[in-house]
Amino acid sequence: MEKKKTSAGCLPGKPCFPWVGGKRRLLPVLIQSLPENITEMETYVEPFVGGGALFFWLRQTYPHIRCVINDSNESLVNVYRVIRDTPEELVGLLAGIQGEYHALEERTERRDYFMEKRRVFNEEYPDDITRAALFIFFMRTCYNGIYSVNRKGRLSVTFGTGSRTRILEEELIRFNHKLLQGVIILDGDYRQTEKYAGEKSFFYFDPPYKPVNEAGACTSYMPDDFDDDCQIELAGFCRDLGEKGSK
Repeated sequence: MEKKKTSAGCLPGKPCFPWVGGKRRLLPVLIQSLPENITEMETYVEPFVGGGALFFWLRQTYPHIRCVINDSNESLVNVYRVIRDTPEELVGLLAGIQGEYHALEERTERRDYFMEKRRVFNEEYPDDITRAALFIFFMRTCYNGIYSVNRKGRLSVTFGTGSRTRILEEELIRFNHKLLQGVIILDGDYRQTEKYAGEKSFFYFDPPYKPVNEAGACTSYMPDDFDDDCQIELAGFCRDLGEKGSK
């Protein structure tokens, strides 16, 4: 049996944007926790994919394993689908946005540009490719990479420092496009992933967590908070998966 790989290494595929709560720095710890018989596994399921740090590592390290990713954030999931299905159209739109944004001399001009794009995202119902491009733009230019929506579900990300940050990484998008081929991409409640449970499946859960204090809150990036009752339900869901033989 092939031994489990235990090094995070430096692989070309990685998340396309900053994501609060992302686990890139914790990859060495997560890798050590993977099933010892991972080479015999057939399906990997991540019900709260977020930025997908572990998913991208695993996709490159164990390409034989079928991957299922899910998130309740439909706008986030849309980015993965667009990268998988129409990467060149996405690259073209991001190149245009980056050119326009970098051409603005003053921070106030860049802030106005940011706010206008946010209005378009919320009010003009752009197509999926445009929404994906705007999402990446927001995550690379908003304050501390913090995604947020208000109680009505409208995007409420705050403008950041206003620096001419890099918005388009075209080679990364093209590489991730290859990694996402054949990946099952779902959006919605995590419980829909239960149908992929089985003795040859393993799940990785990184749900919205309970903060140690209000300043560290990271549970309200969607309109409905993932509260204590949700955490208890999730624990029961994990027990059910274990009874079906999943790791």
